[in-house]
Amino acid sequence: MRHRFTATFVLTFALAGVSGAGAETLSPQAPGTQAAPATPQVIHHVALRDGSQLYGVIVSEDATSITLRTIAGATVMAVRDQVVAITRVQGTVVGNEFWLQDGVGSRLFLGPTGRALGRGDSYVAIDSFFLPMFQVGVTDRFSFGVGKPFYVFTKAVWVTPKFQVYRSAKTAASVGLLHTFGTIGDIGGAAYGVVTRGSSDNSVTAGVGWIYEDSTDDGRREGTPFVLIGGERRVGRRSKVVTESYVFSDGAIVSVGGRLITRTFSFEAGILTPIGGDGLYPGPFFNFIWHRKRR
Repeated sequence: MRHRFTATFVLTFALAGVSGAGAETLSPQAPGTQAAPATPQVIHHVALRDGSQLYGVIVSEDATSITLRTIAGATVMAVRDQVVAITRVQGTVVGNEFWLQDGVGSRLFLGPTGRALGRGDSYVAIDSFFLPMFQVGVTDRFSFGVGKPFYVFTKAVWVTPKFQVYRSAKTAASVGLLHTFGTIGDIGGAAYGVVTRGSSDNSVTAGVGWIYEDSTDDGRREGTPFVLIGGERRVGRRSKVVTESYVFSDGAIVSVGGRLITRTFSFEAGILTPIGGDGLYPGPFFNFIWHRKRR
């Protein structure tokens, strides 16, 4: 019973998406390539009425037109009434392509990284079809979230505060908590600390945590430690491979999958495999995340 609860709770902890999305920039570089030198100029995404999508630096603009120097080096002038939207974007120039920054870099495939949501950034996620949650950056280091399963027979609600304790160009560290509240069944949660080393495209994450529960007749809290190990690898303009593993005293849960990256939406699909568990079997999962950065 101990192992079954531990494995199941770690699974829920992972699928609930403890961390936020929309991480801040940490100088991403593309795999296998040399990223363009950092520049103080802002990259803009210009959407035109004919469906064209332009990325580059605005050289000049007036009431009738916009002149853009694209990432390929060409100079393009667009008439104002043909412009649908102009948006600041973050990412990396790879060859003559602009690779958007991963909008959910503050989480692995299912669990947290050391990165943080920026102030005013937010996301809504539906993990594994029935575990929705909302997370928002209160400051550039602290975020707070809440979630509740779709299925009506479960009355549990969880909260997910997260605080970034350290940040540099290549390293970020955070601590956080997932705590559940309910009118029936066990009330418990998981406290964790994680460190991420690398860029938002290619990195390694490691952390430790403690799963706690009110499972005894006298209300004493029992707990189980776990270790989190994960990594990210950018493999294309809009794709990334992510893996993460939870290791605890009597088994492990390993997941690997892919992430589709767009400006405001991310789709994740993968396989989760329990090792050494009772009554748990490998299976697929699918996550849908709508993320928004503060303008």
